[in-house]
Order: sequence, then C-alpha cells, then structure tokens
Amino acid sequence: MLPPGCFTHTLSLLVSAMLPPGSSQHVSRRLLRLALLVAVDTFPDHTLMKIFTSITDWHFAKGFVESLVRQSKAVVSATIDVYRAVTESFLPTPSKCHYLFNLRDLSRVIKGVLLVPATHMKDLNKLVALWLHETYRCFCDRLVNDEDREKLFAIAYKAVYANFRVHLDAVLTDLGYLEAGETPAHAHAASIVFGNYMQPDADPKIYDLVQDIDDMAVKMEYYLGEYNAASCSPMRLVMFRCALDHVSRCARVLLQDNGACALTSCTTWDVPATERKPEDPRDFLSNLGRLLAFWRERGWLNR
Repeated sequence: MLPPGCFTHTLSLLVSAMLPPGSSQHVSRRLLRLALLVAVDTFPDHTLMKIFTSITDWHFAKGFVESLVRQSKAVVSATIDVYRAVTESFLPTPSKCHYLFNLRDLSRVIKGVLLVPATHMKDLNKLVALWLHETYRCFCDRLVNDEDREKLFAIAYKAVYANFRVHLDAVLTDLGYLEAGETPAHAHAASIVFGNYMQPDADPKIYDLVQDIDDMAVKMEYYLGEYNAASCSPMRLVMFRCALDHVSRCARVLLQDNGACALTSCTTWDVPATERKPEDPRDFLSNLGRLLAFWRERGWLNR
C-alpha cells in the first residue's frame, strides 16, 4: 500500500511491424496517432550487391575453379536485374493477387545457387543453367499464363548476356536443351531440372543437374516403391513429366532452410460417365483465386 502523495509511473513500449497497407492491412488512425512511425525504404542496388556478393564470394572460395570464382558478382547482379524487372512487370491484380515479390525471393535464388558444391560445378554453362533454374523456381512458378512466362524468359535471356557475357542460346545448345538453329523459348528453360534425388544411396545427396528425364522417372518410381513398402496407405501414382516436375520442386523446397510451399490439389469423385458434367476450367481458377485471396488477407503469401 503506497503512502498518500506517492505516484507510480509505468512505461510501456510496443514495437511492431506490418506489411504495406492495403484493403486487408488497415490500422485505425486512432491507433496510429499514438505511435511513432518508422519507415524503411527498399535497399538500393549497390547495397544488395554488397550483401549478397559477400555470400557468393564465400561460397565460390570453397574450391571452385578460377573461371567460376570470377562469376560471383555476375550471379548477384543478374538476380538483381531479374528481381527489379519482375517487380515492375508483374504487378498484383484481382486475378493475380499472389504476384507479390520481395527480397526473400531474391535471396532464395542465391540460396539455390549455393546448393551445388565445387565438385559438381566445373564450367560456366552449367552455372548459368543452375542460376536460370533457381530463377524459374522462385519467380516463374508463380506465373499463371504462358504470356507472363514468356515475358519472364525474355527478362532472364537479357540478364544472362548482360551479366555472364554468354548467350543463353549457346548455353542451352551445349547442355542439349536446344537444337542447333532453333529459337530459344520458355519451354527450353523450363526443361532444366536440378535435384538431389538421382543417387538414392548417396550420403550426402548432392544437388546436381538432372541429365536424363527417363532416369529421373525410374528414380521416382523407386522412391514411390520404398514408400509403399513401408506405408499402410500405399499410393498408386503415375509418374508422368508434370508429376516429376512437382516432386522435384517439393524436394528443392525441403532441401533449403525455412523452405515452404503451398500445395493446392483437385479432388475427383468416381462418378458414372452418364452423370458426369463437362468441367469448366474457369471454375477451378475462380476457386484458386478465392483461396489466394484468403491467404493474402491473413498475410500468408509471403511467409
């Protein structure tokens, strides 16, 4: 019990952060008037170069050949060029509300490049293919139509020559993804696959270029058989190319620290053929749009 005339003063300090304001991120002005607002602007390119180049320099110093050590800055500058172009070209709309890109996407490209050790990276063309694969996983996998994907390919195509000083045509031709005289397009870049599942008995498993898709399907069937042999609920799956790509993407996410991905599935029912109704693709896209809007309202899209 305090004696008369004595007062106590309690100091409360609340520090918080929020996403850019929008329809789902709104703070009352009555609350804002009590707060001291501190805004942090986006980092300029030279700051990003300094941060990420220190990381790539550390990585390429681990026994890489001299010709690749000199490409440390090129990896970062190419990624920054693509990141800036993507944030300007692919803006969120009601039908593309998940087109939200930030520095986490840039850092994930760099993290993906760090996954291949020096023992499995000896030439520039393979490094460019690795960078392109990681760029596609972080940016292209969010795009919803071929027009946007071709636009991203054009951005990456320019970034490769501007930073690595090699033509992407020559890289794809050397690695067998492009026939001589053929015009490069999104489909050729999307055919590049890296993963750590091609040597099931290896320890540790090495993240490396997948050179034979048929062999990749054999390895996936092997992993599926191993799972079915130990599971009470075996899965009967057909490992076609699209399924292989999705499994490869999931394996890459699980390989990285703090990796996360959203898996959206379509459930089918066994309905007699006489009772089936033709499916409208717009119904699925509409439902997917509502799901993404639900995630955006809760701030889950960028986690």
